[in-house]
Amino acid sequence: MTSAATYPSPPNPDSSSKEGVVFSSPFTSIGKALLEVPDESGYIARLQKGIAVDKVTSFGDIKPRILTLSTDRFALFITHARLPSSSGAPETSTQQANSLIRKTPLITRKGILAKDQYLRYLDVADLSGWQTGVVATQTLEESRTGNKRLRKPRLKGVNSTVDDKAESIVSILYHGHKSLNVLVPSADNRTALLAVLRMMRSTYHMAKVWVSREALLVRYIWYDVDADQDQGIGLSEFKNMLQRINFAVSHVDKAFADFAKEVGASKKGLSYGQVMVLLQRLKNKQHGSVTDDIWTSVFGAEATTVSASVFLDKFLLGKQGMSHLTETDAENIISTLSAMEYTEDNTAASPTELTKAKFRVYLFDPMNAAYDPAAVLGSNGTDHAQDYPMSRYWINSSHNTYLTGDQLNSNSSVEAYMNALRRGCKCLELDCWDGEKSAKKKPLPVIYHGLTLTSKILFEDVIRCVKAYLMANPDTYPIILSLENHCSLEFQETMASDLETILGDFLYVPDMKNGEDNKFLPSPRQLIGKVVIKGKRPPDKDDDDEGTETAPSVAEEEEDLYAEPPANEKKKKPKVLPALARLTLFHGTKYKDFNDSIQSPASHMHSISETKITKILSKQAVNAPLWQEYNINHLTRTYPKGARVNSSNYNPILAWATGSQVVALNFQTPDMPLMINDGRFLENRRCGYILKPESVMSGEKAQETLGASMTKSNNDRTAMDMFEEYMLGASGDLAQDELLRTQLANGNTSVSEVNAHMTNRTKPLTLELRIVAGSCLPKPKGEKSGETIDPYLVVTLHDSEVDDKGKLAYTSSSFDTKPVDNNGFCPIWKDGAQTWQVVNPEVAVVVFSLKEKDWEFDDRVAEAAIPINRLRDGYRSVQLFDLNNSRSGAFGFASLLVEIKIV
Repeated sequence: MTSAATYPSPPNPDSSSKEGVVFSSPFTSIGKALLEVPDESGYIARLQKGIAVDKVTSFGDIKPRILTLSTDRFALFITHARLPSSSGAPETSTQQANSLIRKTPLITRKGILAKDQYLRYLDVADLSGWQTGVVATQTLEESRTGNKRLRKPRLKGVNSTVDDKAESIVSILYHGHKSLNVLVPSADNRTALLAVLRMMRSTYHMAKVWVSREALLVRYIWYDVDADQDQGIGLSEFKNMLQRINFAVSHVDKAFADFAKEVGASKKGLSYGQVMVLLQRLKNKQHGSVTDDIWTSVFGAEATTVSASVFLDKFLLGKQGMSHLTETDAENIISTLSAMEYTEDNTAASPTELTKAKFRVYLFDPMNAAYDPAAVLGSNGTDHAQDYPMSRYWINSSHNTYLTGDQLNSNSSVEAYMNALRRGCKCLELDCWDGEKSAKKKPLPVIYHGLTLTSKILFEDVIRCVKAYLMANPDTYPIILSLENHCSLEFQETMASDLETILGDFLYVPDMKNGEDNKFLPSPRQLIGKVVIKGKRPPDKDDDDEGTETAPSVAEEEEDLYAEPPANEKKKKPKVLPALARLTLFHGTKYKDFNDSIQSPASHMHSISETKITKILSKQAVNAPLWQEYNINHLTRTYPKGARVNSSNYNPILAWATGSQVVALNFQTPDMPLMINDGRFLENRRCGYILKPESVMSGEKAQETLGASMTKSNNDRTAMDMFEEYMLGASGDLAQDELLRTQLANGNTSVSEVNAHMTNRTKPLTLELRIVAGSCLPKPKGEKSGETIDPYLVVTLHDSEVDDKGKLAYTSSSFDTKPVDNNGFCPIWKDGAQTWQVVNPEVAVVVFSLKEKDWEFDDRVAEAAIPINRLRDGYRSVQLFDLNNSRSGAFGFASLLVEIKIV
């Protein structure tokens, strides 16, 4: 664990800069931090010389390539041959590549066109993560059958090249959902590559907190638009930059010429610092500064700087309602802003004073996030937040996890499991069926959507994927494998054997002889790093055919379009093998009546379809509190109705309101319900377990679980520990807060201090919300090319309430802003505020959907979802995510400014 002392220090700006805290080149303070990382092991030098790898294609081809780290450590290049050795001063990433290019480089979607080849590279901002030693991307899976000459029957248990060489696999993940898959034969090179990837990603994310989002964006695109690589931006290149950042400027030729004359630009064009200043001027001139208007309304038109005490009294307390902050906190925030890299400021101002430019940076910065950073980083505001029985938590869960598309014809993929795990999912579904037998007659169970045309994958391959994730993330909270078991006994033997031999000590085996399943379930902390099995145990005397888990996959409920399987498929459900039942903690039983279910052992749980949720709640008002009472000590899994053959999702709000924990969604479909789920489980560092609020715990009955056995709280972790665990783990993005830059240095901030003032709204409230502005909004899918966007917002409140008949019901309400023409860089919206009555703030979620207005179809660009009980009021920033729930690449800089009033 890196100590707090190694946290990147604030940048030293270019002393020659006359307008703002800004470096003279796009190298930025991040480049300084990257170069300051020591190379005691020699891994960085090894990568800069280049290492030999074999790139795997989906066609099954194995192609030799060279992976090289640029000398500025910003990028990894994937080339056919070694890059020329650098000499003298370090070259930048694209300058290094430019030595291979015959003419002015052509940046395309596929990379840099160089010598009739595409020179691919990955920028540090693009990196989402990596995985090793496992065939868990679709490219690797397809490579098994892509090359007809190398085709191997995997479903018969035959290994392909990638299976035989699995230990050498490194899959580098970027842009949230893409992957570069290579075989690294040398163990030393493999260790070096992983160490360098970790160094690049952690250093970038830890250093970028000192750089404004606009500076980050310009750094990210600089080498794409600086076509001749001369470190200067000419007029044509500046126009390309404006198109890339979605900023249409009138009379740009004159504005550029006038500014170049004013600053005495060189023949090469404008420097990085000059470009930053010009962009700021154009933004203010053409669109005005909405942040200056806020400044005036708070501090007065005459104020050019304000002290920490004024900043505290008039803004942090008066507007933001942060009553726990002190003048020392205000001083720390201003000191932090003074150390940051941005542009267009009066550098003569004291570092202890707040200026308009510092205020502008603060408003959009993650430390001013609408989603309370204490909730994102913390542990639900209690020292024992992960020590209650598992029934006390909402658990991030997926449905038919193996599918990549619809429920009838799409592919099944191991990658879908890894994607779900990386998205924070902690309950995976495996539909298990009899497969073929190997050459040695070993039964090979498969996973697919039974009785459909979806493809099949081996049960064994999925279990190996789960193990690989656990090896990379040994401190993850428990992963539940929900087995929908359709296998005959001999295939169940293989399932039980694979679970025990592959997972080993990662597998949790319950001790039922000691009554472990009677009253309380284990806590998430007790099961850290474990896999827990949900399925069926040998039936009790009158429980023979109750389980919904043994029904055909496409016939999970009575309203399913395919409820009746073919006649030849109608046969008695297979019994559960004792060896498999012994591994099972959660026993699926059929719902009949909650009064009876409440008396059952804690390990017994129900699976209830989306349609049945509504039926149960609408039948009689008493069912809602009874269901909540049942969910105090037991789990309920809910899942989409069978008619959703397109893999669309149901809204999880109502199921959460009943206290149901395992609300399973189709993770392959990035629709509104999945965005709500992503927002809910962003809390607590995406650990996948959120302590349920008292409002869904059926009042006094919830207190009965407080006597459950608890493990020792891990409350001695510092804020720095939390930060590094988050950055170096499998999850991608970090919402920083004041702690990261103003309290980390002392290294002694505890979890309880982090959460002492966490936003926690529990009573009905009035929410007034206004969209003010946006910053650095990308094109759909983060594309480099395309027209300048016309962005608008759709804001939706999702809530639950008790209707006039006393029954629990789901409610929603939306409003749209007007589109802003040709401006994603700094759009300003002038729509009025929307007011909502929020009935259940502990369950309700507000979703911000950024869309691009177009003639035919409005593209979705980015999303953000925030639980109302974690929503901070005042002028706040909303950090936007792509549809893969990632802030990598062009989405790493996108944010909104909103005004929130809560009464």
